[in-house]
Amino acid sequence: MVELHLHLTGAMAPRTCYELYKEQGLPLPAEKFEDFEKLLFVDPNAKDLGEVLKVFDYICRPLQRLDALKRIAYEEVLALNAQHLEYAEIRFAPAKSCEQGLTQDQVMDAVLEGIGKGLTECPGIKIGVLLCLMRGMSEEANQKTLDIALKRKGTIVCGLDLAGDEGRYGLAPYAHFFDVARENKIPFTIHAGEVDRPENLRLAMELGASRLGHATCMIRYPDLMEQARDKRIMVECCLTSNFGTKGIPSLAEHPIRKFYDYGIPVCLNTDDPTLFMTSIKREKDMAKELFRFSDQELSIMGHEAYGYRFLR
Repeated sequence: MVELHLHLTGAMAPRTCYELYKEQGLPLPAEKFEDFEKLLFVDPNAKDLGEVLKVFDYICRPLQRLDALKRIAYEEVLALNAQHLEYAEIRFAPAKSCEQGLTQDQVMDAVLEGIGKGLTECPGIKIGVLLCLMRGMSEEANQKTLDIALKRKGTIVCGLDLAGDEGRYGLAPYAHFFDVARENKIPFTIHAGEVDRPENLRLAMELGASRLGHATCMIRYPDLMEQARDKRIMVECCLTSNFGTKGIPSLAEHPIRKFYDYGIPVCLNTDDPTLFMTSIKREKDMAKELFRFSDQELSIMGHEAYGYRFLR
């Protein structure tokens, strides 16, 4: 199995998050673990993507220390290996852990150290790392993230992304970062079309994104579907997440089957497995149950996803 769209912070185990709060002496938003854990799950009544992203306020608070970053990176490799994944790409925004004095380079080193330790214990899995530029983040912070991607090109740091609240921030103000990435042959994916902003999808494809994160709104724009199909741009589908963020009105209305039948490359992902209480197996089971994907089709999908990996 392969997973291409997975956020490191959104995959942190609730118990780990709780323990980090206690170890660091941070004020707990809920004293009992059972109550704390619920704060990390997306409220099914959340009205939009922006409201869902507020959960990360709890998650990122204890991730301002190197030991915490090493731990969650290490644990994530073990968790992915336990799911029998052959390859996974973990993405995160180093700038989000710089609120208390760490530099992005320090954050990067800590995460890579944790991943390295995990890979030593789990030699059967391969891990690529994508760096997320963030919507709403300062130009300086995003530039530093891009600089790290350029500097570490050729390592397991293998690609770039743009994440954050697409409802509030379009893609255009960040396009120049991806111009630089393209010129330096750094592959990239972009969160686009998770909300109804077709202009973001159009620009992402013009910039040269080989994959699109979510892209659910594309189903309403035949010209964009045709472009994605003809350019062979893969859509990173996240069924549970797209319903949780209200990108689709119901799970049964996810466009993955229509994308697939139209000839657009698609793959299944968890996005933030802790927030949405899911796993790659659960996503596959839903694809089979709701959209009648056969085992053969899912196998083809996984094989094709591996071909779209950024780590070479």
